[in-house]
Amino acid sequence: PAAGGVGNGDGKQPGEDAGPVQNTTEREKEHLVVLVHGLFGSHKHLMNVVRVMNTNFSTDNIEIFVSKVNKRSKTLDGIKTCGDRLMAELDLRLASAPNNFKTISFVGHSLGGLIIRYVIGHRFKDEGGEATIFGLTPLHFIAITTPHFGCNDTYLKDIKTEDSVTPCLRWMGQIPVVGKIPAFLFHVFESFFVWLVLRRTGDELFLRDKDKIIEQLASYSMKGKVAAAEGGRKEEPPPYLEALASFRERTCYGNIRGDHVVAWENATVRRKIDLPKIKRKDAPYGIVNEEVSPRSEDISPKWPAELPPNSPALATCPKIEMMIQNLEALGWRRVDVKTKILIHKGAPWAHDNIISKKDCHDNFKIVALHSSSLLVDSVKAIEKEWNQGTDGATIN
Repeated sequence: PAAGGVGNGDGKQPGEDAGPVQNTTEREKEHLVVLVHGLFGSHKHLMNVVRVMNTNFSTDNIEIFVSKVNKRSKTLDGIKTCGDRLMAELDLRLASAPNNFKTISFVGHSLGGLIIRYVIGHRFKDEGGEATIFGLTPLHFIAITTPHFGCNDTYLKDIKTEDSVTPCLRWMGQIPVVGKIPAFLFHVFESFFVWLVLRRTGDELFLRDKDKIIEQLASYSMKGKVAAAEGGRKEEPPPYLEALASFRERTCYGNIRGDHVVAWENATVRRKIDLPKIKRKDAPYGIVNEEVSPRSEDISPKWPAELPPNSPALATCPKIEMMIQNLEALGWRRVDVKTKILIHKGAPWAHDNIISKKDCHDNFKIVALHSSSLLVDSVKAIEKEWNQGTDGATIN
């Protein structure tokens, strides 16, 4: 592979037809970084991210694995089906030689972040206090404009102030005089439109699915098994929160403006009222804010019945408030980004530009450079601990 050890779902280079390459350099890799694209995406959309990351990974013991099993219309099959495909793909890669991996990290764009959170819950083990995912030490989880809370389904109450409303719906609802009309029509025919365009995945993103998969991802953990047993429920939920908590670091990136798909607060695990006071129009392009929230001492999952009554400090939607409380307790690095929109160059979507889907401006590479630097720091930190023989406490 090229410097940095790039691979993908079938052992080929992204966009190439060559068979799997096995050489001394690849066998020496000990840190696996898995990249997963978003809705209607493909591995080709991540090629520029891979190139940029390799500028940082060239001298480090890291291999990039780009998933290929859920490209384009396959992403409409739902988080569970996409996640099962990704699990099988990674099982196959990790079962093949050479494989000296010790740690695993994930980078997910948009829907890819939710697919990853499903997968890690099903491949998580905690034996004797040592947590592993796919049998490897979980190192760093990175989500880029991921809709962690789906889309708020109560957006007609006050579409301007509601938390985690899909931005294009919010923009539509704020059109003077007539804005409420298209928003109302979409609300009335939402189930039909969502199923027609986005199929099963759309139902899940709009929190309409029977299994409530997005709520599960942010509310079930191994600590819930006791409650499940006491309540007489036969089926134990997968340890989604426990798996996410096992990573030494968690980072999320969000666009502060111009993202038509995922709201800023949704991507950065916040309430709308908790967003930093940034003058979005005047802020420079690139990373405009970065903050690290500490891990809470109590990361046990919250349930709707446990939430306090309505308060200005809470999210506007109870379901989303529950997910926020569960996720924010894990501790996050939140990175706020202002991404250029270049319509004349065929790059009109900040949601795609943040991963440099089209390589037409250096601003599009900012997140790839920043995230890869964080990954390198994580690798150096754990290798230092290995060399010193320390246990390595969780980094928040």
